[in-house]
Amino acid sequence: MSKSWAWITPYICAILAMLLAGPLLSNLAVAQSISIPYVPLNGSHAIRLIANLLALAILWTLAFAASFPRSRIHRTSLSPQYRDDL
Repeated sequence: MSKSWAWITPYICAILAMLLAGPLLSNLAVAQSISIPYVPLNGSHAIRLIANLLALAILWTLAFAASFPRSRIHRTSLSPQYRDDL
């Protein structure tokens, strides 16, 4: 049985977008001029931190989605004869 890996493409694109957007947005003059009170971070470090956390959350979602076999979920939603397999 051949497995389709097309479902992983949006996750990979989103992770790469977050990892590229962090450094690009942190180089903006507006981000470098912002200071965050009570935290030893400036705006550019905060933007990179948020982008990396979003990439990590997307990676976690990818791992969660990959932990479920897609064929069983697809079979149980289509025909009731496979529901006793669970």
